[in-house]
Amino acid sequence: MALKEITVPDCLPAVPKEVAGFLDEADRRIDAFFASGENRTIPKYLPSNAAITYQVLAWLTAADLPLGRVFCELGSGFGVAAGLAAMLGYESYGIEWEDKLVRMSRALLRDTGVDPSILHTSYLPEGYEVFTSAGEPGLIIPDHHSDHGLGEYFPPTFEGMPHTTDEVAVYFVYPWPSERHLMQRLFENLACEGAILLLHSGDEELRVFLRLEADERTQSEAEDENSAIDVDDVR
Repeated sequence: MALKEITVPDCLPAVPKEVAGFLDEADRRIDAFFASGENRTIPKYLPSNAAITYQVLAWLTAADLPLGRVFCELGSGFGVAAGLAAMLGYESYGIEWEDKLVRMSRALLRDTGVDPSILHTSYLPEGYEVFTSAGEPGLIIPDHHSDHGLGEYFPPTFEGMPHTTDEVAVYFVYPWPSERHLMQRLFENLACEGAILLLHSGDEELRVFLRLEADERTQSEAEDENSAIDVDDVR
């Protein structure tokens, strides 16, 4: 896998008052959603630690590491990460399939005056499919999207987004443990060289991956695929 992990420092930016207010309102609505039992119809939805998401994205942004300012949350739920990215100045999108979560996220963002776009669609572009083998999910990739840099490549799109997937500078996802490798594989295929993946892997852990440049792919595959690097090494 042509990804390198970026070491996140122990000291991260504080959460500003206006961001904390947005998170408080999001938490209130998410708590009400679970208390009502509505979550039973969407059993795979769990909220991430949004404060850590903000702090890491704020740190990356201050370090000017992202190639651009387009952000995409895959499986956006209540749209909190997409909202935080918008508050940090990104052109931000959330991708969500569940109709109920789309409605709730749009209401939260509208009522709090935060303006990412929540797209009611799948995070799998047309032609991509997920299969299960030996209990583990795998990814089927269309031939014409198969690999960056190998023959003619046609970047896919998410329905309703005015950018191709390789124009997104930062992706965020909070997958189930069994789906982490799947989401890394999807990111590696969709994202451009130098794009960043924020992968939430636990309540207190947010991992940051950089998609390597094409000439680094062969060397990286012979090394530890996810060895950590410092941010100064990739600026």
